[in-house]
Amino acid sequence: MADERRILVAVEDMMTATTVAATAARAAAEDGATEIILLHVLSAHPTLRSLLHLPDEEPAATPGEGESVLELAERAVRAQCAALG
Repeated sequence: MADERRILVAVEDMMTATTVAATAARAAAEDGATEIILLHVLSAHPTLRSLLHLPDEEPAATPGEGESVLELAERAVRAQCAALG
């Protein structure tokens, strides 16, 4: 367990998922991470909104759209890892 390293990657939408995921894969390789965890963020900045007592926003995506974002990000991570060797 001591030599396991994880990186958590939060993706929000289809437009940025591939760029964020590929960048995270490169960072994970540079850091020697053994696992990449993808997280789909449904609402932008919920912690900040809570701290500022702002009303909650409607989720930016449906669960189905969220699955699509994660699938796209996973393909980008796998492609980047394959390219890195």
